[in-house]
Formats: sequence, C-alpha cells, structure tokens
Amino acid sequence: MPDDRRQRTYGKFIEHRGGTPGSTAPASPPAGRIIGLRLLYDGGQEQKPATVTLQIAWAGRRFSDLRMPFVEAMALLTMLRAMQLDTGFELPDDPRAPSAKARH
Repeated sequence: MPDDRRQRTYGKFIEHRGGTPGSTAPASPPAGRIIGLRLLYDGGQEQKPATVTLQIAWAGRRFSDLRMPFVEAMALLTMLRAMQLDTGFELPDDPRAPSAKARH
C-alpha cells in the first residue's frame, strides 16, 4: 500500500495478514512497553559493538528478548529518526540522564 495520510512506510515493508497464503511473517500480539536495551560487544581486542537485545514487556508480566545485529539496530534508529522528524514528535529525555533512570 502506498504512503498516504493514514500511514507512511520507512524502509521496505512486507504486507501480510496473519494466515494469508504465502505470508511467512507470524502475527504477534501488541507489545506492552519496552523495558530496555543491552549492547553486546564482539569480544575482540577492539571491542566493536556486535548485538543489540531489546527487552519487551507483554501482558501478564511476561517479557521477551529481540536480538539483532548492531548494524540492523542502527538501521532501525535511522528509520525511527526519520519518523520522528516527519511527525515533529519531541524526543523524551536522554536515557542516560539521571531523570530518565529514576522513572524506571
């Protein structure tokens, strides 16, 4: 579906509906909230960023981890930044700030 006033696509997006023939993407329930992120390094001498783990809370006190290569997390960040600029949404506090840590 092309971009219109109700939606806008960032990057490539595969259209699917749960159970649609030919769709390999499973439908998932909506996430409750993002708990946090963890950055893992490659363990080499240069300690390069390797993997990002996103922890998501679901209903019923369950949570799950979504792991992705660091470069994919940066691609996600680029798309989220474009979305933020397009919508004019003001970013919340820097997550490294003491005020943000106190909220969680």
